[in-house]
Amino acid sequence: KRKIFVFLILVPIVAAGCKSGKPAEVKDDSRLDTALQVKVEAALLDGMKDCQADSGQVVVLDIDKDIFVASSGFAMSGDTTEYLKVNFADESAACGLGRLEWYLRMLESGEVKLDDKQETGNGVLVVGNDTIVDDNWRRGGYGKISVKTAIAHNVNTTYFKCLSKVYGEDKAIDLFRREKELSVTEIAKELKDSILIRNDEYADSIKSAMRFFITDGFGKYADCEGVKVAGYSNTTMTGSNNNILDFYAYFPYDKPAYVVVVRMKKKGLPASAGGMCASVVRQIVSNIDKQIY
Repeated sequence: KRKIFVFLILVPIVAAGCKSGKPAEVKDDSRLDTALQVKVEAALLDGMKDCQADSGQVVVLDIDKDIFVASSGFAMSGDTTEYLKVNFADESAACGLGRLEWYLRMLESGEVKLDDKQETGNGVLVVGNDTIVDDNWRRGGYGKISVKTAIAHNVNTTYFKCLSKVYGEDKAIDLFRREKELSVTEIAKELKDSILIRNDEYADSIKSAMRFFITDGFGKYADCEGVKVAGYSNTTMTGSNNNILDFYAYFPYDKPAYVVVVRMKKKGLPASAGGMCASVVRQIVSNIDKQIY
């Protein structure tokens, strides 16, 4: 039987092509803030060097104005350790935003609530010819947890059980495998449109789960003193042993003003978006002048 790893290995496997000779640009509605751009580039480079990433990119979206105020990307030059500036803003890769959106739909159905408890057992769930595995299955799994906690820790078994409850097992396995391919600019815009600017109980529930992801989950390294950050992360391993690390954050939590999306690509392990991209988010948030938000 084959195993489906979704926190560390995503199915379907996608070659994301973060390193490309074809430059991509943020759309014409961008109004880059020069001072902020300098801070964003410094934060991205620091994060890339710390985790030895091959390439990286970041965008900052002003929610109210619906414009990008910062956008940058770097890639390692050949076999050297020198990073050159390249813009990857329009290059697509598998991302975890679809999971948040499916959770939103399931909350809207009324059949799933954040406080619902799900038994994850030892973190291994056999479904037909597939096996769904949580990130900590070697350590015995999460046991019985709430849906909110499952979101905060990217728990695959809970996600599948929720899908199965609402849509049935056959459709659930298809939805579980299905991952969106989006660029960093598309992630920022879609997160804004699908969740952040909505003012209803279901969107508010997802926002609270994203805040919990920062305070009690895999995104804790993005927590920033004085600013309530909310977010979500996703790690994808491709068949060529390359890892795509994504982190999507917005702030302030109670009145969304900015979205920050960080994406890195690196070879081999360790590879954790929560551990490696979160520090970039924290630096960006902490360095943005208070007058901006």
